[in-house]
Amino acid sequence: MRTKKLACLFRTLLMQEFVGASIFNLFILSLERYAAIVYPLWHMQLSNNWLIGSITASWSLSTILASLPIIWWNTSAQCSLRRADILPTILNKICIIIYMVSVIMSAILFIKVVITTFRILDERERGENNKDILHFSTQRLTRSAEKTKILILILGLFVLCWTPYGIIIILEDLVSNINYDLIEAKMYCGLLALLSSAFNWIIYGLKNRNIRGAFKLILCRHGSRFTTIEIRNR
Repeated sequence: MRTKKLACLFRTLLMQEFVGASIFNLFILSLERYAAIVYPLWHMQLSNNWLIGSITASWSLSTILASLPIIWWNTSAQCSLRRADILPTILNKICIIIYMVSVIMSAILFIKVVITTFRILDERERGENNKDILHFSTQRLTRSAEKTKILILILGLFVLCWTPYGIIIILEDLVSNINYDLIEAKMYCGLLALLSSAFNWIIYGLKNRNIRGAFKLILCRHGSRFTTIEIRNR
């Protein structure tokens, strides 16, 4: 029995951590794209330390939230291999609220990025020679537009995969008697939501040739120093 409980706690920790990190990293990605499009000069001054620190903070926060059942609050909860609702209701709602706020903020930044990108591209077409309109070079604008398209795909897939799970979470609060079908639907929709994190790497690989080249170098374990430099400078 203790082994089953530990396995359930560990499984819940991994699921909560991956879900939280996925949501927080999506927020960081939206924030980075927002800064690149709206404040390009400030974005150029950002160092890699800012990005590393942001990613570290997102994983740290998700790890803390996911570790709560292991640290405490799991003595009176029932944990089985079929259902891992081991957090108290109030704590579970707090975690959901934190995640939902991050998603809403990501969506707001995403909408702002899309609107600003299309506005800049439209102004560029209408006033090609107006230097006041162009805040950064055409090459940089093209790269930003490509990265914004990747963000659109990632966020769109995120919403598509997570919407069914969010609807079921809401239904659980509205339905007094939770039946077996709702529990099964929650489990499968939860798996679909987790798959969104795996799809992100596929999107990156299909849309970014630098990432494809880096994976080729890692998997094949060959290539000269010149090839590495060429990939970095693309």
